[in-house]
Amino acid sequence: MALPLQNAICEKLGPVVYGIDVPSLEHVVVARLEKSGQSIATAESCTGGLLAGRITAVPGSSNVFEMGLVTYANRIKTELLAVPEEMLARVGAVSPEVGKCMAENVRKLAASDFGVGITGIAGPGGGSREKPVGLVYICVATKNDTFMRVMRPLGRYPGREQIRRRATSHALDMARRIAALREIAAMRERKLEEITTLSDQVRTEKEKLAARQKSLDAVTRKLATQKKDLERDARNARSEIRRMSEREKTALQRKVAQQQQLSVAVSALRKLTKGNKTGASFSSSTSGLRLPVASGRVKRYRENMAEIVGPKGAHVVAIYEGKVVEIKRNRITDKFDVFIAHGEYITSYANLGAVTVEKGQKVARNQQIGIIGSGVDALTMQVEYKLVFGIYPPDPSQRLLAENCFKK
Repeated sequence: MALPLQNAICEKLGPVVYGIDVPSLEHVVVARLEKSGQSIATAESCTGGLLAGRITAVPGSSNVFEMGLVTYANRIKTELLAVPEEMLARVGAVSPEVGKCMAENVRKLAASDFGVGITGIAGPGGGSREKPVGLVYICVATKNDTFMRVMRPLGRYPGREQIRRRATSHALDMARRIAALREIAAMRERKLEEITTLSDQVRTEKEKLAARQKSLDAVTRKLATQKKDLERDARNARSEIRRMSEREKTALQRKVAQQQQLSVAVSALRKLTKGNKTGASFSSSTSGLRLPVASGRVKRYRENMAEIVGPKGAHVVAIYEGKVVEIKRNRITDKFDVFIAHGEYITSYANLGAVTVEKGQKVARNQQIGIIGSGVDALTMQVEYKLVFGIYPPDPSQRLLAENCFKK
């Protein structure tokens, strides 16, 4: 096939194209997992080990395949995969709940990066009006998420083997796409780390140059040079602001939009805090609290919000006892926002790299709730580790300043 035509077809079909001149979909999945150092485990019902067979038929699959279970009977699902008997009795073996449970628990059991769960009705018998022959639930679990596809019957019954084959192909395609997304996220993280390393190197070199300059200059020349440097830096700063690129403007606009979205989320959460007693001693006059970032410092205050920067890996703590009312995750940045109710007051902790609490959990004052996340300064475009802290009173019209919480 001519290369221009090949490229045009790939561009038109998009992500459904899994390769060119490759032996099979399972070869692509094994190669991708091996390249990224990830592993997979399977728990199958209606496919009866076909997925595990397709994976292990690929040479080198032992580097990525941890285990495969065929849990046909409900009793085995419960004994090996801890699928609750109550769940099986309530929704049946062929259900989204059971497929999700199979995927998540086989991943935990194998300590793998991916867990696949497949449950369905391959036929020709066993179907019903609610659950017809050909209905299959395919679930893929990772550490943070579980994804699902529903395969439904299409027209004439294609046969048992065709249904089983299609179901395993869906599972392989899901694993391929999710692994690709994780590769992109890992690449982004590596780039951020490279930027941080380069920034540290530049700072070190600047410090060395400054030390050499200090040893060569006399006191009077040093003062004059410092004055000139300050004047030059001020001119450069004004010039840089005037030359602010569209990317930096966009970053500032996005930041404003995120703050607006945060306010909308808080408005919805106010309804959930009505009558909350946990942390009810908190009030608008509460002060003398610790910053929520260990070894952190306030970069800037903006009314009820504060940007707090800190070292990489710094712990983020609750400023006061309360109850976690919501945890949101940004699927693009993979960062978390945690909302804690103190009585009917709400504090928000945005841009967490990881969280150590759960929704509904009660937390003590200064208890760790997560780890500070990375970001990019909108003006300097430098990598920094920061938390955006906010405090919201029960009455939206009440004016509350974040800095008052931390006054001694």
